[in-house]
This record gives sequence, structure tokens and C-alpha cells, in this order.
Amino acid sequence: MDGVSPKTIITDQDTSISNAVAKVFLEVNHHYCMWHIEKKVPEYLNQIYHQHSEFKNQFHKCIHQTITSYDFDSDWGAMIDKYELQDNKWLKKIYSIREKWVPSYVRQSFCAGMSTTQRSESMNKFFKGFLNSSTPLSKFVIQYEKTLDTRYNKEREKNVKTRNSKPLLRTLYPMEEEASKIYTRKVFRIFQDELVGSQIFIAEKVKFFDEVSTYKIHEIYKEKPNYHVTFQIISKEAKCSCRMFEFVGILCRHVLNVFIKENVYSLPS
Repeated sequence: MDGVSPKTIITDQDTSISNAVAKVFLEVNHHYCMWHIEKKVPEYLNQIYHQHSEFKNQFHKCIHQTITSYDFDSDWGAMIDKYELQDNKWLKKIYSIREKWVPSYVRQSFCAGMSTTQRSESMNKFFKGFLNSSTPLSKFVIQYEKTLDTRYNKEREKNVKTRNSKPLLRTLYPMEEEASKIYTRKVFRIFQDELVGSQIFIAEKVKFFDEVSTYKIHEIYKEKPNYHVTFQIISKEAKCSCRMFEFVGILCRHVLNVFIKENVYSLPS
């Protein structure tokens, strides 16, 4: 990191790690791995989990399909009341730290779309292909260098492919071709899916004040969920309630829908 403090750190719920992060990285956004928390549901809610088949779906919907923190709190309260879980200590604990793991809370900080420690786990698995607990120190450095070379070679291959090939465009919007020249091929496909997906949404202007338009957006054949996008006429900046850009770094289909409606065909810098 060249001495630069990371913006976000994702760990499991280990008290020692949490204390260390708080002490060393004063400005960091410390999130807890969502997967580690969710996998404990059958353990701490064993009776409810097996007696009520619909509980699993309702819990998942509450965590993953609520857009704002208000929506989450409302759905969580309804779930607690429905299954009479007011006295469950584990639920009280994970609710008290919801700002550290629930998507509708953590999406306001950049995580490149990650909400679990899966990336770290995959690196552990990657290194195990070259190293093991019995690797002597004399061979460790050599094997470690080979490991990095393998990784860098894959990265170089991807860069060459991006520079020397053109992806298949799926729309006539200039911003799609622009993005294909800027993004790596993998990131471009994510953006492209959002751009194509923007075409099934309807944007309704609900407010205009001080050169800022506010839109309510939903899918053509669905009244809910609704997303809200604010668009600044002069600077061409836009923000969406889904916070995909803040969390992933790529514009969401809701913002792209508004851009097209406002005749913004090139991506703002």
C-alpha cells in the first residue's frame, strides 16, 4: 500500500482483530464478512429455521433486497415480531452491528463490490498450489516468486486481450463504446450489463429544484422496488439510492437510465 491506509477492511467477527483495526487504522471502514454471519443462522436460530420454511427466505430478503437502511430496519422489525424473536441474544448482537455488515448500510463505502472475505480465502487457496506447511525457508522465496510471476502473467494476458481486441457492443449508445476502450474486458461486461438492463426501467421526474432533478425509477412491469436518482443538470453528476457506484465503482442501470433520459450520451469524467 506504500504507506497509504486502506479505505475498507473486511474481516470476520474476531474481537482481537476488531480491536487491532480500530487501533491501527483510525480512518478505515471496518466491515464484517456477511457470509460468516449468515452461515450461523441455522446454529443460533435452529428451531425457527427448521419449523418455519418461509423464515429463510424472509431473512434473506431482509438482508439482501432492502435498498435503504430505513427499509432494512422496517423489514427486520417485522420479521422479529412475526416470529417472536425479541429475546434472541444473537439477533440482538448482529443487529447492533448492522452498520458493519448489512448491504443497505455498508454500500455507502467503496468495497469493489466485495462483502465477504472470499477474495482473501481464494488467495490462500491460490498459494497452496505452490507452498505448503513443510516448504523449507530456502525454497519459500523461490516458490513465492514463481507464484507472483504466475499471477502477473495472467494479468498481462488480460491486458493484452483488452488492448488488442474489441468486445461485441450491444447498444448504439456512444458511452458503451467509450467504456469498452477504458475498462478492462471483465469490468466492461459488468458496465455493459447495467447499460442494457437500464432499458427495462421507467424514470419519472418527481422533483426539480436548484438545477437538480429527482427521479423515481422502477422496472416497466413492476411498481416496486422504487429507486431514487438525483441528477445535477450543470455538472452531470448523479446519485442513486442503490449506491452501486459508491460500493462497486460502476454506474448502475438506474443512473444510466436517467442519463439517457437527460440526453447524456457520454460518461462524465
